[in-house]
Amino acid sequence: MTGYRYLAAAFAVGALGAAAGCGSEPEAPSAAPPKQFELLLRECEAVADDVIAETVGGFGRPHRYFHGAVCMWRINSPAGSVDLTFGWFEDGSVRSEERTARALGYEITPTKAEGTTGFAQRRPGTPPTCGLTAPYAGVITWWVQGGPADPCETARQLMELTLQRNV
Repeated sequence: MTGYRYLAAAFAVGALGAAAGCGSEPEAPSAAPPKQFELLLRECEAVADDVIAETVGGFGRPHRYFHGAVCMWRINSPAGSVDLTFGWFEDGSVRSEERTARALGYEITPTKAEGTTGFAQRRPGTPPTCGLTAPYAGVITWWVQGGPADPCETARQLMELTLQRNV
């Protein structure tokens, strides 16, 4: 399975688990009240396409080829094609997503984005690929594959843009 299809399959497994209520555990209470995602049914617009292109160092308009609870884009950059995936699962939890990533053998690194604690994840043997997951009215994740910059830093920037627009 190619790297990008592998990531999409991982999202699908997570979505099925969330839909069935499998393995979902309540998150520890936080000091902040729960946030609502203002762009319900417009998740793919959480960050504007031109901002996505600028953030990943791409040129032209990103080609959005799938949207829903999981949104996917492809954009050209000087370093080649960049594939992006954004997923939002209302009933998901960071703990459940991290468990799934560990079960898939991903390397996990705790991280912060916009004051929110989450984790970065990399699939061993695939250095130009990184995902960042953080809590937000459930859980949101940005995956970046390819591009001229560090994919974890790009995922963090996209996560921060998403959180800033929806605070």
